[in-house]
Amino acid sequence: APDFSLPTLSGGSTLQLSDFRGRLVLLTFWATWCAPCREEMPDMQALWQRYKEQGFSLLAVNIEMDNQKQVKKFVNRYALTFPILLDPKATVRKRYEIEGLPTSYLIDRRGRFLGKIVGNQPWESEAAQQMIASLLKGPSDPSSTP
Repeated sequence: APDFSLPTLSGGSTLQLSDFRGRLVLLTFWATWCAPCREEMPDMQALWQRYKEQGFSLLAVNIEMDNQKQVKKFVNRYALTFPILLDPKATVRKRYEIEGLPTSYLIDRRGRFLGKIVGNQPWESEAAQQMIASLLKGPSDPSSTP
C-alpha cells in the first residue's frame, strides 16, 4: 500500500501509514455529508474497540476541504475514538484512486493490500468479525514472507 503522512483531526501530530506495520489496518475514506459513511461509523467504532488490543488499527481519512468544525461535530456525535486523518488537498485520495464513499482498504501487517471495499459494510456482523479475527491470527512478524 502506498505510504502517506496526514495530519490528525486532534491536531499537533501527523500519522504515517508505515507506522502501523505489524498491525492489520482498516483504512477508510469518508465525509460528513456521506450518508453511508454515517451508517457504518458506529459499527467501525465497535469493531475497533473489539480488536484494537489484538493488533488491529483503524484509520479514517476525511476527504473534505476546510471543514474541520463539521468533522469534529461528527466525531463527537458518534463518539469516535479511532484516529481521524485529514486529506483536504486530496493527495492520498488520488493516490488510492477513491471515487465512491465510503471506500475502505484492508492492509496486512506487511503493508500490503488485502482488499478494497466500496460502500458501507455491516462491520459488526459475524462475517466481518470472523474475517478480522482470522486475519489477526495470521503471521505476526512483519518481515516474514509467505
